[in-house]
Amino acid sequence: MKIHLIGLLIGFTIGAVDCALFALMEPVRPADIGTALTFWTMVGWAVHTSADLPSHNIFKAVVVTWLFNIPWAIEFVILHKQQEMLVPIIGLATVFGAAIGLISSLVKRRESRQEALYASKFQ
Repeated sequence: MKIHLIGLLIGFTIGAVDCALFALMEPVRPADIGTALTFWTMVGWAVHTSADLPSHNIFKAVVVTWLFNIPWAIEFVILHKQQEMLVPIIGLATVFGAAIGLISSLVKRRESRQEALYASKFQ
C-alpha cells in the first residue's frame, strides 16, 4: 500500500509544478488544474509501482510519460491544428518523466536500505 501512496504523491507533486508553470504563463481554469493534477498523479503512480524493467528507472519513466502524453499530442497537434504544442508536450514529458523516475529511484533505494538495515538487526 505504501508504494502506491508514494507513487501518487510523486505524481501529484509533479502535477502541482505543471500547474504552477501554466499559471505563470496565463490564467488557468479549475478544470485545467484538476486535469493536470489527475494526469500527473496517475503517471507518477504508474511509474513508481510498475514492474522493474531491465532498463534504467529514469529511461523507463520518460518512455512511460511519453506514452501517456500521446493523447495530448493527438488532441493539440492533430485535432486542434496546434503544431507548435508538440515540442512543449515532448519537452515537459521528458523533463517531468525524468524527475518522476529520479524521485522514484531515490525513494526505492532509500526503502531498500532501510529494509536491509532492519533485516540485519534481527539476524
